[in-house]
Amino acid sequence: MKTLTIVFLLLLSTVFISCNEKMSVDTNKIYFVQNNTIQSGSGVVYNIQLNRDEFEIHFFNKEYIREKQLLYAAQIAALPSKDELDAIKVGMQKTETTCFIPGTGMAAKENGYTALVINAEGHHYLKYTPDAINRVKKVGEKNGLHQLAFSVKAIDDKYSEAPIKSSKVKTLYLAIFIDRNLDGIINKEDLTKVTISLQ
Repeated sequence: MKTLTIVFLLLLSTVFISCNEKMSVDTNKIYFVQNNTIQSGSGVVYNIQLNRDEFEIHFFNKEYIREKQLLYAAQIAALPSKDELDAIKVGMQKTETTCFIPGTGMAAKENGYTALVINAEGHHYLKYTPDAINRVKKVGEKNGLHQLAFSVKAIDDKYSEAPIKSSKVKTLYLAIFIDRNLDGIINKEDLTKVTISLQ
């Protein structure tokens, strides 16, 4: 009987932990999902490790409505070096950067980007509009925000595009900017800088 009680309590605690994890999702954070594992970090700058395999970048944002000038989008720059990542700082105008200024959003095919493109002078422009073909997919919703996923299956290092498994790139330097109040300023809650080691 004691064994059954212990098993029941363990199962119950697992349920509570799962519920708490779901409830503690921070809509300002960026989440990296790979093989049913979720990673994130605290603060503006952090490092993670991923397997040399496909992954998704999850973030939360509002709907993009061009007619009302509500241009909510995630701008993800994959930079060639840590120095270029370090050059992007909280408090800067996005016009002070080389990768986020207007006109540097990289073109994509109709169904989205085929690879994560490493480019110091461009970014992946990721917006969401219901009932449209988007460069991201909607995977959930929280607090009135869309949970969106950007799939990374390959890496383009300006010399060649290759699946992550066969890419020669060992480290990714990502600057992720979501202008939550559309003021054109890189505020603390708008910026995530992540260094990803591919194992």
